[in-house]
Amino acid sequence: MRLLLFFLCAFPFVLKGEVDVPKKGDEGLRIQIFLDQKCFGPGFLDGKPGNFTLGAVYSYNRYKGRPPGAWDALLEEAKVEVETLYATAIVPGLAAKFINPKLPRKYEDVGHIKLMAYRSYLEFMAERYHTSESFLLELNGKSKSYGLKAGSTLKVPNIEPFRIENLEVGKEHKKDEKLSQHNIVCLLYTSPSPRDRG
Repeated sequence: MRLLLFFLCAFPFVLKGEVDVPKKGDEGLRIQIFLDQKCFGPGFLDGKPGNFTLGAVYSYNRYKGRPPGAWDALLEEAKVEVETLYATAIVPGLAAKFINPKLPRKYEDVGHIKLMAYRSYLEFMAERYHTSESFLLELNGKSKSYGLKAGSTLKVPNIEPFRIENLEVGKEHKKDEKLSQHNIVCLLYTSPSPRDRG
């Protein structure tokens, strides 16, 4: 019994949860896109809020001077700024030079490789649109997703894509103004007090 009481006191957010936390689906994706645009990385944009999204929500709300668990206020902002959740992307022709389907899977076998390529067009497009391969499979089906090539179209989260082709060899993070605006979310946090969870 004492152990249960300790667990309830130490981790109230795990057991009680928050009534207004969006579940899987469009609301969750809208919040993730919004946070991604604000440089508060929510993890994969997949409509399935998890620990990274939770940490990003808490950090963003604290940044805005709100209780960290104020999902309703965040969702209202997201509804105004993120009207369209999905877009159609075209696999660029330049993707081919960043793909190596024979890339070794063991870390010890990639030390000699100069370019850490993607293993497939699907992996390339997933990173380009800040999402996961599994979410692209959900949106587009196996046949389309696994049959991608230059010029193929794909349904993706509606965000500004990550353009690997614009990265320069040797460019440092601190010299990139856009990357320097990103906020790092540490997931090693203590449970919020009842006051914070408001």
